[in-house]
Amino acid sequence: MLGLPGNPVSALMLAHCLAVPMIHAMLGVRTAGMSPSVSARLTGNVPSEAGREDFIPVCLRTSAEWA
Repeated sequence: MLGLPGNPVSALMLAHCLAVPMIHAMLGVRTAGMSPSVSARLTGNVPSEAGREDFIPVCLRTSAEWA
């Protein structure tokens, strides 16, 4: 049994970081490694406490969408 927090973003991040890898390990599924990544630029500052790792939901857009 795995409990998730009530906040939707917290539940999504916990599921992505802990639940999915745990379920894959229990099923014997071999993962391909790290998730794909892209380079991106923030359009604003993100406040954060020192020493704390933050996961921020974002919306990615191509530079053509900003023109």
